[in-house]
Amino acid sequence: SDGERGQCIELNEYFVSLMKTSPTFALVTPPSLALTVFRVVADPAALGLSGSLSLDALNGLNRVFYARVSARGEIFLTQTQLNDVFCVRLAVGAERTRKEHIDRAWTLIREEAEGAVQEWAEKVNGIHQK
Repeated sequence: SDGERGQCIELNEYFVSLMKTSPTFALVTPPSLALTVFRVVADPAALGLSGSLSLDALNGLNRVFYARVSARGEIFLTQTQLNDVFCVRLAVGAERTRKEHIDRAWTLIREEAEGAVQEWAEKVNGIHQK
């Protein structure tokens, strides 16, 4: 129904507003109705790397992030490639979805992004140290 669709759009806008508070994430496309397309962006300096991260590096990081979230099995994200950019999608679709579900998803996404950045940085730094 229109009411349910409106609620999904509102919840998606709420999710986007949370995402915009964090420097760890970037929207890849403007939010569309109940769909958000985003990716993890890491601060290279915080990882002990110089310069900016290449597209390949960011794609690798986001693959690690996507695998980590998927492995938890608590929220369902999908993946896509847009102009060679590996992106993650969150769709707010279930009529039973409430604000607390979005809060929970956001917490989980933040936790796994943090873990992914560390896991990925260890791999990358490991390569550089050989």
